[in-house]
Amino acid sequence: MALHLTILALSAVAGASSSLLENFGSLGTGSYSSFSAFGGHATFSAYGAGSILADPGSLPPRSNPNAIFGNGAAVVITFDQTWNHITGYFRVPSFEMLASSKRTISSNPTFAVVEFYRNGSQVGLSVYSIVKDDRYTIFDWDLAEEGGFDSMVILGNGGNGDLIGMDDMTVSS
Repeated sequence: MALHLTILALSAVAGASSSLLENFGSLGTGSYSSFSAFGGHATFSAYGAGSILADPGSLPPRSNPNAIFGNGAAVVITFDQTWNHITGYFRVPSFEMLASSKRTISSNPTFAVVEFYRNGSQVGLSVYSIVKDDRYTIFDWDLAEEGGFDSMVILGNGGNGDLIGMDDMTVSS
């Protein structure tokens, strides 16, 4: 059972007028400090000393060929416009991935902390429980009542605030 604690009241979705999908299908396997996504309308950046890793062997994707996750870093997503709604899937890496990267089981996160910003000011915060049995957990946030968001920071509660896997993300207005 996934527990979702929302610190800021998030409203129900009213019809979306436009949307963008990112499934990391054009992203090659590897380690990145940043990369363009959502058809060039967003930048994913590593926040911290690590990187963003696209590695289907470490984190099997929900949609092939890749999912991504912070590897020693949180993930910052910066959009070129304001969006009201975002959905997608979170997952934590398998215990085998942690062992191969010499991390301890205790560094595997059990929840994601997602901070939403607009024009540099925080407009929302959500704490989201993640199932640890190799399944993806859907996330779905609407910040229309808060005026939308143009960037977000995704942190895990593991050792480095990282290891939150993401795939099949959609933003809409």
